[in-house]
Amino acid sequence: MFPMRSRGQDDSIPIAVETVPDGRRVALYSHDGEGLGHFRRNLLISRALLGCCEGLSTLLITGLREASAYEIPRGVDTLILPSAGKSSMGGYVPRSMRISMRSLSRLRASAIRGALEAFRPDLFLVDKLPLGMLDELVPALEVLQGLGTRIVLGLRDILDRPDAARREWAARGCDEAIARFYDAIWVYGDPRLYDPAREYEFSAGVRSKIVYTGYLNPRDVTGSGRSASRLRELSLPDGSLSLCVLGGGRDGFRVAETFLRAPEVEGRARVVLTGPLLSRDRRLRLESLCGGRDDTRIVDFLDDPIPLICAADRIVSMGGYNSICEILAFQKRALIVPRTHPRQEQLIRCERLCARGLIDMLHPAEMTADRMAAWLNGPARGIPAASSVLDFRGVERLRALACEVLGVANDERAVVHVRA
Repeated sequence: MFPMRSRGQDDSIPIAVETVPDGRRVALYSHDGEGLGHFRRNLLISRALLGCCEGLSTLLITGLREASAYEIPRGVDTLILPSAGKSSMGGYVPRSMRISMRSLSRLRASAIRGALEAFRPDLFLVDKLPLGMLDELVPALEVLQGLGTRIVLGLRDILDRPDAARREWAARGCDEAIARFYDAIWVYGDPRLYDPAREYEFSAGVRSKIVYTGYLNPRDVTGSGRSASRLRELSLPDGSLSLCVLGGGRDGFRVAETFLRAPEVEGRARVVLTGPLLSRDRRLRLESLCGGRDDTRIVDFLDDPIPLICAADRIVSMGGYNSICEILAFQKRALIVPRTHPRQEQLIRCERLCARGLIDMLHPAEMTADRMAAWLNGPARGIPAASSVLDFRGVERLRALACEVLGVANDERAVVHVRA
């Protein structure tokens, strides 16, 4: 039986409505005030969870408008919120719209609540901020509690230096939010490297909800595949390759400039992957440093940087969570120049990994073209496999955790209960 739609007085046409059986549903949220990291991590997680059960549907809620440039796998879709950025004073401001931040926050909160109320997820995974940006998740969290949704907070390994993280945690009312709304906290790290429960002096109530998943290994997730063809289009000369990776690119200009100014041995190609948030003026300045050389390329964006990372012999990068996991996964020799302001998350991560021989580190206050050249042209050294030093099984543990929440069978379930 087809529903009928009238066309004039005498004729009508049938409209076929395809019926798709409802399966289990997962929603992931990231506020994305700055950079690509939160969205990229949630996209990797969404790819990992697709294998949990047949017919899984996933909704990625993000404040990153550049999310539309990524290839989204079948079974996953996105809700892109009106975007906010950070002002020079550190507060949130509308990134494009000419409205007050208060109006933007109300708009985002309404969109999030409406979407989740209609989507009715079985699992809602929130990245970093328990109440969202400016508490925009509160209306949605109240609705989801009434629907019986399991609500989980996802935390990267390191938030900031302990005193700053404890101060921010208290100011945001995180303990109260977790007690009120959250069933669990999944920490994407290894407490042997950094234990946030101890470092940040989490309350007993918060500690009781923590599960350490291990670091997220991108090798355990199928990528988009588009970037491999993009790499071929660069027509790089044969031989060794040095790569500079800036993450989103908003604050990586000085690293890329130093990389291009550093003299290198002949016969080694160079690529700078700037990220889409680098300003046009700064990109033009980087291009001017290339001097028309055939062995140097500037690439603004790849939705999957893995093919380029695999091709590189040496990598210079900032110290964001995703970039570090990609470098460690493929056992690449890397010089990391961590961001030190406004948070020291990257600096702490790099210091811990450097002490274990997994990376080399150059503090930005000590970065010069000569020092970078000495590393780029220096003798190679062996890098231990990250899995021999760290728990790098985060993807398989996330699958097992999600299967447990969604009520589907998974052989790995027995290994996921590693509590603080």
